[in-house]
Amino acid sequence: MTEDHQKIQDLLARLEALSKQQIHFQQEINQLHNKIDQLRSSLAAKDYSEKVSKPDTELKKSRETVLPVEPVAEEEVHAEAATPEEPSVEEEIHAEAVATDKASAEEKVTELPVEKELRPAGEKVKPSSRIKSNLEEFIGGNLINKIGIIIIILGVGIGVKYAIDHDLISPLVRIILGYMVGFGLLGFALRLRKKYENFSAVLLSGSMAIFYFISYAFHAYYELIPQWIAFALMVVITVLTVATAIRYNRQVIAHIGLVGAYIVPFIFKETNNRPEIFFPYMAIINAGIMVLAVKKYWVSLYYSSFLTSWLIFASWFILYYQSADHFVLAIAILPVFFITFYLVFLLHKLMNKGKISFEDILVLLTNSFVFYGFGYYVLKNHATGENYLGLFTIINAVLHAFISMLIYTRKFPDRNFFYFVSGLALVFITITIPVQLDGSWVTMLWTGEAALLFWIGRTRKDGVYEKLSYALIYLAFISLAHDWIKNFELFNIIKSDSSFTPMLNMNFITSAICIAVFISIYILHRNQKYHIGINKESGFFKMFTWLFPAFLILALYFIFRLEIGNYFNQLYQNSHTDLSGMEEVPFKYRSGDYDIKCMRSVWLINYSLIFLAVLSILNMHKLKSRELATLNIIFNALAIFTFLALGLNLSGNLRDSYLNNTLGEFYHRGIFHIWIRYVAYFFAGSLLYISYRYVNQKFIKTDFRMLFDIFLHITFLWVASSELIQWLDIAGSDESYKLELSILWGLYAVLLIILGIWKKKKHLRIFAIVVFGVTLVKLFIYDIAHLDTISKTIVFIVLGVLMLITSFLYIKYRKVLFGSTDEDS
Repeated sequence: MTEDHQKIQDLLARLEALSKQQIHFQQEINQLHNKIDQLRSSLAAKDYSEKVSKPDTELKKSRETVLPVEPVAEEEVHAEAATPEEPSVEEEIHAEAVATDKASAEEKVTELPVEKELRPAGEKVKPSSRIKSNLEEFIGGNLINKIGIIIIILGVGIGVKYAIDHDLISPLVRIILGYMVGFGLLGFALRLRKKYENFSAVLLSGSMAIFYFISYAFHAYYELIPQWIAFALMVVITVLTVATAIRYNRQVIAHIGLVGAYIVPFIFKETNNRPEIFFPYMAIINAGIMVLAVKKYWVSLYYSSFLTSWLIFASWFILYYQSADHFVLAIAILPVFFITFYLVFLLHKLMNKGKISFEDILVLLTNSFVFYGFGYYVLKNHATGENYLGLFTIINAVLHAFISMLIYTRKFPDRNFFYFVSGLALVFITITIPVQLDGSWVTMLWTGEAALLFWIGRTRKDGVYEKLSYALIYLAFISLAHDWIKNFELFNIIKSDSSFTPMLNMNFITSAICIAVFISIYILHRNQKYHIGINKESGFFKMFTWLFPAFLILALYFIFRLEIGNYFNQLYQNSHTDLSGMEEVPFKYRSGDYDIKCMRSVWLINYSLIFLAVLSILNMHKLKSRELATLNIIFNALAIFTFLALGLNLSGNLRDSYLNNTLGEFYHRGIFHIWIRYVAYFFAGSLLYISYRYVNQKFIKTDFRMLFDIFLHITFLWVASSELIQWLDIAGSDESYKLELSILWGLYAVLLIILGIWKKKKHLRIFAIVVFGVTLVKLFIYDIAHLDTISKTIVFIVLGVLMLITSFLYIKYRKVLFGSTDEDS
């Protein structure tokens, strides 16, 4: 039923537009008939016998040679005239259009010069000359007069300014001369209206702009009249401008007269000198624009006024605003601007019941954002105002909620309008508490807006809303990342005097809210119940499909990583002991306990292993995304490699610190310095096992099993080598690790050969040969130069025996491996 009502509304709107067009056509036809009658009357005085035939023949001939009408159109018109059946709406409009084209052609024929009338029938008008003529007509008859009137307005302003600076004439005379220029333009405009209405409208708009500026200067420059009289004059001028714009039905009057009126004082920097006068002056002009916008809804006028007003305010605010001097003015004028533009938008939509467009959404969002942003800053930087940030936010929510109720009760046909404004109310309600508690309100505002637009776009199958939500999602994530950089230390420890409570701070709560909204968007995105309103093959959708899950995963990862990092940052700051005077103390311990930094890094690696393990399980059992699986497996390998290369090295530093009791009189050294590596082993082992299950999933097209086997055994060999070094250190062995490591690597190579033969995995056998090769290179290049004779003897004999065993295994199982029984082969 809702769709049927919507179709009816659309058809009614279309019918109304066609009716207006038909009326316009009929008016032009009547004017052309009048002109033709006048021509016939003048010709009748010369020769009554030719009053019918001759004019008709000449008109027909000229029509064929200068501006020909297609024969098909004439046949259609005659066919319609002869048909007794009632024509359809489309046929009537088409007939009106054809008749108008013919009438327009006749009008142009009557206005042609003599030499054009005498052009031979075979000669045609060149298209290029016609285009040049049209361009010349546009510049000469349209563009030049508008530029001229703007120059006159600026000239009057510059002249007044020059007279002021050089004190050439008295202030009263300056004002009188300004009014005389304005009245002069007005007189010319009224006199020329009958014959040159467009030109008259331009002159009249210029006179109104001059009246505005002179009335403004009457009080702002010279204070010859009180402020209320100046404002009364401007109100009268506004009423006159609105009335003439409606009477002329010309936007140019409003553009030059209203918008131009408040640009001139801005050019002369009156926003800085007298902002308490200038901004109320702008508010009066905007009131006139509001009346015109509601009456006519001239979109270009509304947009130009909207942009000009906020740009002027923003420029003044950035350059000249001082909280001590301008707080009351800013608090008063901001709601006036915001409500004025909101009312224009709302009244037009409620009166015309048109469908809300992308431009409407953009204007409404910009108006709300700009008002709230400036209002927040004004209150935030005021001693008393900062206590009312929450109240200011809730007032915004209540205002939008009231508007949404009004839209609902008026039964506005486009439900998207109701949903959008209701969403704005919900967003402001949501951010009220964190704003009052000094939260990252911009991030949450963008996140809430993005969720609202995405929900409307997906549930209503409206691609415009969904595309707009993509941009806000990207902005929200960038803002969230900015908050992290601003409020957290990502990679280094910095000094801070503020206390930190993990997961009970405003930064974490803000991030958690944004992530919850992101998850809701993702769930809605994957819900097959709702159809997508945009083309799945479009770049917008493909980019969103890849980027948004990546943003969500990064947000989930960093929210806890930052908490862990800053917890250890706090511990490091609390461990600060002044050891700068002790030269024997290593430099890394002089500003705090370096072991806490090592602990911090190890726990961040542990957290990364846990996060990737949970993500792997989620994708294996719930999401089953091939793209995510590929990236997940790659990042799993990188995380484990980071643990092997960095985590084990840091664990070794902690072990050495515990065994040597480094600065034990200043810092705590406990058994956890040893056991931390085994906690890390548990997490790394868990991720390895999950990755093993991962690569064997059927929904993954890429075969990672061979690469995983090699990576798994590299990990085992690396961990075994690290443990060998660990326990040799704990045992207090003074010997180097060269002998033991070479033997360990040789034994592990034999183990790989056995596994490769047993499981028939060629890649394991080849990897074992590579391990043997690396061991031999280490033996001849490094070990032989540092080991004593007995150690050299032991390692050479052991490695030789291991290689013989390997060769024997190859010979014994050659049939299984190669299908050959020939020992020489």
